[in-house]
Amino acid sequence: MSVDAHSTHVQLMEQGGGAVTIEKLLRKRSLKRNPKIMNMLGLLTALLIWTGGDDTAEYAPIDKQHFLLYGFTVEMLYESGDEGNAPATLCKVFIGDEIYTAFRSNAKGEYVFNLPKGERYTLMFGGDDFVNKIVEIDARELVDSRKEAVIAMDMALFRPVEGVDYNEMSVPVVRWFYSPDQKELVPDMSMFSEMRRTVDRLYRKSERMATR
Repeated sequence: MSVDAHSTHVQLMEQGGGAVTIEKLLRKRSLKRNPKIMNMLGLLTALLIWTGGDDTAEYAPIDKQHFLLYGFTVEMLYESGDEGNAPATLCKVFIGDEIYTAFRSNAKGEYVFNLPKGERYTLMFGGDDFVNKIVEIDARELVDSRKEAVIAMDMALFRPVEGVDYNEMSVPVVRWFYSPDQKELVPDMSMFSEMRRTVDRLYRKSERMATR
């Protein structure tokens, strides 16, 4: 699969190799978000934030054998405390210890990507430019689900600062798993709440050292 830092087209893997653009494969569909989850995860300093704005998304998985991830990569700016664009941000996707594929957000920081159901994935957002944020997605039980599976997730990132130890970021900031009751992928909220405090503390420390 190609990873083009300057392309505005998100590349998708196909079985048997090759890549196609998202515009050719995605079917437009209005997908309601979960307001409860969005409210719980809306804190900006958590640095893992759900897509804001309109309450619907214009994306759906390419077929029943895949689930969809979409959102934006944004940079938390130390000097102003505001958000900035984080275009062409790298995300590596692993199955176990082996890299499965990789993709980048486009020139606006948007990413849209399909992954096959039936695997347990580890995603690393940030590449060499940012403190990496790790997300784990357990999609093994999705194979029997006929419901469209979509994860809408903005990834807020910050740049590493010399003198700050980021070893605590070597574990996932959130873990997604299949809920038989809700029949969809949901985040582990207890884990997220704990990591939110860790990420926020490291960001504040980095901010102080970067602006002193």
